[in-house]
Amino acid sequence: KAYVAQLKELGATATLLNAAGIVANYDTKLDFQPKNPYLRGSSLEEIVEECHREGIRVFCRTDFSRIRREVYEQHPDWAFRTTEGEIVDWEGYVSTCMNGDYQRVYMHDVLREVLTKIPFDGVFFNMGGFMVTDYDTKYYGICHCESCRRMYRERFGEELPDRMMPGHPSMLKYMAFKAQCEKEHRERVVKTVREIN
Repeated sequence: KAYVAQLKELGATATLLNAAGIVANYDTKLDFQPKNPYLRGSSLEEIVEECHREGIRVFCRTDFSRIRREVYEQHPDWAFRTTEGEIVDWEGYVSTCMNGDYQRVYMHDVLREVLTKIPFDGVFFNMGGFMVTDYDTKYYGICHCESCRRMYRERFGEELPDRMMPGHPSMLKYMAFKAQCEKEHRERVVKTVREIN
């Protein structure tokens, strides 16, 4: 009630609340999505209900660009990989790949759970797309996980380039690959969300 009163005082008609992805800010049943250990006070469900009572729309903020280190250890194939096969671990947050099963399959389980449990009015996907940097904006190049390498071979009949060189034909092919993957990803997400509401 205090939070919603503050929103009303500001004249807000909508708000964005952290909900799912790296951590769950609600009572998740999914073992690959850790529950936020710092949650105190009213539940996310209660906050959304109170916002709706006061005519404030609530958007669900998600972030599937990274997973906690302990989740990565159980699912190493979900991680972004450098050309050398290394992961990107920024203080216990491991970068994921759009073509890995976390974003291709399991994020849809998260969306189904959170969007059927809590009546959000919209969804925001933080840091979507192919992430090539960490939180300090250190550049790692394009992903070389097994999924990216396999999909690139299937579509172009050759190996992923080791690095991007402006004007080189391999860069044009990679940009086409990236555009295809992002379009397919967006279509899968829209389908899942629309099936729910």
